[in-house]
Amino acid sequence: MARKRKPEPIINIGDIYKFPVNENWGLIQIVNLPDEYTLTIIVFEKIFSDNDIKALDLKKEKILLFGTTFDSRIYNDLWVKIANYTKNLNEIKYPYYKIGLPNEGGVILDYFENDIRPINENEFKLLQYRNITDPLPFEEMFKKYHGLLDEPYEYNKNLYSYALKSIEIVEGKKNTEKI
Repeated sequence: MARKRKPEPIINIGDIYKFPVNENWGLIQIVNLPDEYTLTIIVFEKIFSDNDIKALDLKKEKILLFGTTFDSRIYNDLWVKIANYTKNLNEIKYPYYKIGLPNEGGVILDYFENDIRPINENEFKLLQYRNITDPLPFEEMFKKYHGLLDEPYEYNKNLYSYALKSIEIVEGKKNTEKI
């Protein structure tokens, strides 16, 4: 007898998902769907109660994490869809990345993988390579940030502040301190 496969979830840009954080919730929003296998998410900084979710105004919420991941937590019902909200999407800033090496054809890419220009040594030191992170680490990074996870966990590469800093580096705004 053949097993029936669970239908694929319908995922849309703007979808808001919650994940458990003790008796409360962390919130994730889908901000882009780069291809059929990956999704770009933001994780909001705040830990939300059920009452917070009922009165949700995402335009006022700070973004903690940004990254590209897979839909496995959604597919397995571990991230639960609670709403779709798109009013904040035009305010999301997308990072720049590096590819290759300086003086060897290396370039700066925007989030959408467009070549911006050749990369110099300083930019190479400051920018990151693009990565795809499994979905569970986003929850763990969130919990570590809030002091709810004792294990050493590196979450700096997915901080939203990196996206903002990469824009400063590439577009020549503010300073270019090490990220």
